[in-house]
Amino acid sequence: MPPFTERIVCLVCKGTHLRTLFEADKETAMSFSMYPTPYPNPIFVPYNVLVCPDCKTYQTKFLGDLRLIYETNHVDAFGTVKKNMHTRFTDFITKAKDSTGILEIGPSTDVLANEILAATDHTIPYSVVDPDFRGDRTKIKVYDTFIEEVDLETVEGNTVVMSNLFEHLYHPMDVIDKIQRCPNNTYIYLNHPNFDHASTHDMNVILNIEHIFYVDNDFVIKMFNNFGYTCVDREDYETHTVLFKFKRTHAPHNLAIVNSRAERDITGYFERLRVKVHAINQILNSSPKVYMWPASSHTAILFTHGVEYKKMAGLLDNSPAKIGKFLYGYDLECFSFKETLASCDESTTIILGGSDCYLGELEILQTRAKIVYLHDL
Repeated sequence: MPPFTERIVCLVCKGTHLRTLFEADKETAMSFSMYPTPYPNPIFVPYNVLVCPDCKTYQTKFLGDLRLIYETNHVDAFGTVKKNMHTRFTDFITKAKDSTGILEIGPSTDVLANEILAATDHTIPYSVVDPDFRGDRTKIKVYDTFIEEVDLETVEGNTVVMSNLFEHLYHPMDVIDKIQRCPNNTYIYLNHPNFDHASTHDMNVILNIEHIFYVDNDFVIKMFNNFGYTCVDREDYETHTVLFKFKRTHAPHNLAIVNSRAERDITGYFERLRVKVHAINQILNSSPKVYMWPASSHTAILFTHGVEYKKMAGLLDNSPAKIGKFLYGYDLECFSFKETLASCDESTTIILGGSDCYLGELEILQTRAKIVYLHDL
């Protein structure tokens, strides 16, 4: 049995007349995880994007085995962007004081749970559903499975939380439907990547092995509205994520909804990505030693689209959890960004990708390396 399946039905509207975006399938590594040594016999899966002509949703054509994608927990909260995001989301959730209990879906860690529990003086019950939860279970009830397998009416509370999770769901409409079928679930809080910004500012976190569909921010609101939930509060966290609060206000309906800006934004995004891949390969073929920062999905998706990664000297990152490890499938070692800046010579080129939020965290010390920003290519 292959470690992936092929999508034949739109994940939003269930349409079956899907159009393939790329003429030929590409391939992508099964995971973004980092390992102490090169991963033996890594799995690569086909990659392409499907476009639904009805709702204009862009979605990956091939879906990897979830247990292989997340075999090793690679969620890394290192850095101020992630830390401040959790704090901001905690404040967003707790400011109304209307939750009688929280179910968090797929967090993998207890970072957000601990912040919310501390902010509420541990006065509300907190549950987590995750088949690979890595955290303290002392004050958290953990369901070691996927949300589809949980009887939500047995979960205490009226609030569901998803933090950087929704874009990973293979069947997002089915999950919303399951939530709304439980009468206890009055509120849904969503922390969702700001794909509107990412698609127009070349933040390469869209349509990969994990983020398997693209919808604009207004479309997210329409998706939940079809299931009886109205967006009653919304905040932007920098350009990184959008925080949504949904409240059950009406009976579900089945209105036709359309991603109004998706075709324009995604067409432009992939065209600019093609240009950047060509420019990176020119650098790789003309420079003795080339590194890329960061060691994350922002960089790995470039390999899927044709960057000649075997010519790279390695990856760079700031996170101690990644330094000294190898990216799954590509056998590229991750080195310390700070130490490489200090020790390299004039023959070294460092390409800085990532998002504008993370770039803002970098301290570019005096270095002899040539620094190239991906957004300038």
